[in-house]
Amino acid sequence: MLVARRLLPSDTVFLSRSSTVAVLAEFAGPSAHAALLARELGIPCVGGIPELLETVHTGDVVLLNGAEGTAVINPDSQALQKYERSLDEVRKRKETMAQVSLTERTVTLDGIEVSVMANVRSREDVELAMESGADGIGLFRTEPFFLSAKHFPS
Repeated sequence: MLVARRLLPSDTVFLSRSSTVAVLAEFAGPSAHAALLARELGIPCVGGIPELLETVHTGDVVLLNGAEGTAVINPDSQALQKYERSLDEVRKRKETMAQVSLTERTVTLDGIEVSVMANVRSREDVELAMESGADGIGLFRTEPFFLSAKHFPS
């Protein structure tokens, strides 16, 4: 888990799904560019936590709910059980949605078919979009190429 006073988009583009399980930031909101980029990576991000760096310490247990924008530091056993139940529900919902997205078209209540497009920034994102049943690529993010290069790409 990454705990930071402030998370910038230029920091976020270097986060990895494999090494960052969640982000807590003292100064960030749910619509901040960095939070949106983290969410796109599947990394839950909760911000706007006053005195975060003075509150969270190495070794603390933190329950983070990116969908609700909540974090519980050093939860009691009751909170842990509630969180586990919530995680089970999320896993089941994801499995159901994954099956549906691969077998059914997306249609509005009044019968209009809608294309579901993915935002991608890497080959891994494209593969995930394909596995998830996306109809195509809606946005190809170029920030990583600009922010990781010493010179602007040609």
